[in-house]
Amino acid sequence: MSNKNTVEYSISGILNRAIRQLQENLLPLVKISLAIALPLNLIFNLILAYLNPAQTGKGAMQMIISAAENQELSAITKDLASSTITTQILQLVYAVIFYLLIMPITDAAICKMIHILKTGKTITYKRSLKWALNKYAEVLLSLLVLALVYTIIFLSLAAIVLASVYIIDNFGQSLQGLQGMSIFFLVMMVSFFVIYLACRLWLFFPVVIVEEIYFFAAVKRSMALTKGNVSKIFWLYTLLGITNTMLMSIPYFTPVIFLSVILICVTIMLNNTFYHTVMMNTYYACRNNLENYDIHELTRLAFEKVEEQKKEDESENTINYAERPNNA
Repeated sequence: MSNKNTVEYSISGILNRAIRQLQENLLPLVKISLAIALPLNLIFNLILAYLNPAQTGKGAMQMIISAAENQELSAITKDLASSTITTQILQLVYAVIFYLLIMPITDAAICKMIHILKTGKTITYKRSLKWALNKYAEVLLSLLVLALVYTIIFLSLAAIVLASVYIIDNFGQSLQGLQGMSIFFLVMMVSFFVIYLACRLWLFFPVVIVEEIYFFAAVKRSMALTKGNVSKIFWLYTLLGITNTMLMSIPYFTPVIFLSVILICVTIMLNNTFYHTVMMNTYYACRNNLENYDIHELTRLAFEKVEEQKKEDESENTINYAERPNNA
């Protein structure tokens, strides 16, 4: 059993489980994004393409290629600077609506559906969205807490880097020209720590959705689950990043701008669904390694099945007794 779990919860095993889940449940999962996120993305990007077509789809590619052929590199900056105040305001409004409202609800509904489907039960996209709406406040506040944690750590690291650079520049004469190398290694160490932190907190969102643990308790729980699994999460994160980059590059070579916009929105939807499917399966893998989650889950499901069978038998016996003729 240990060997089976080792294979099943390896990087390839997690990816295979995620792909299999998508194959079996792609339409229900996609319906969640189709209900809210995709229409908003589509409307926003179409308006943006109409207001500033040079920055959308192949318009941007044509702009760069044309500038390179004519050796007029300033054409790029001129076109990019042509965005109007209306476009900038629209981007700001969209960012607020998307990141504070649409994204938490959509992502929570997707993760909830994946979890319910793993238990062998069925759930509609409407029920998933309804659950996400009911938990919206807790989910949003938890995400804001996570953002606060990241902000505090990043500001602390930035202060350390700036202080170190100042000390090296002003008091590093004894380094004999090695100041640049010292700064490079310092930045590399900070970068590695940031990547390590991102891996340790990657399961924050599944913890909030599945276990309904919020705020700093979810941060602590994610740190516990990811302990000893950082390398696995790093490579999964890297593979997801490469896949996302490759898929997102396709729409920018589409000859028709508005078709490019549609492809961008669809690609974002599919990438987001696949990303959270992999994340949820990574959560199950880490939880199984920590506390044999699969065994406990199978036991719970078996117990529920026995209880349901008992209720069915009792109900059938009651009906049969009621239908039995009264010989008295």
